[in-house]
Amino acid sequence: MGRSFEALSAHERVAYYRGMAAESLRLATVIDDCDQKANFIDCAARWLSLAHEVENLQQHIASFRKGLHDLQQRTH
Repeated sequence: MGRSFEALSAHERVAYYRGMAAESLRLATVIDDCDQKANFIDCAARWLSLAHEVENLQQHIASFRKGLHDLQQRTH
C-alpha cells in the first residue's frame, strides 16, 4: 500500500478489508492446528465485518445527503 491508510477512499478500504479477510481464510486452510485455524477464521470474519460496516455507513451517508439535498430543494 503506497498511500497512507487514512487517505484511502471508502471503496479502497472495503477492498483492503476484503483482501485481508481472504488472506486470513487462506492461512486458515494451510494451518493444521485447530485453534490457530479457528483464530484465522475469526479474524476473517472480523475483517468482513469491518467491510460491511464501511459499506453500511456509506449507504447511510448517501441517504442522508439525498435527504438533505431534497430538503434544500423544497426550501429554495
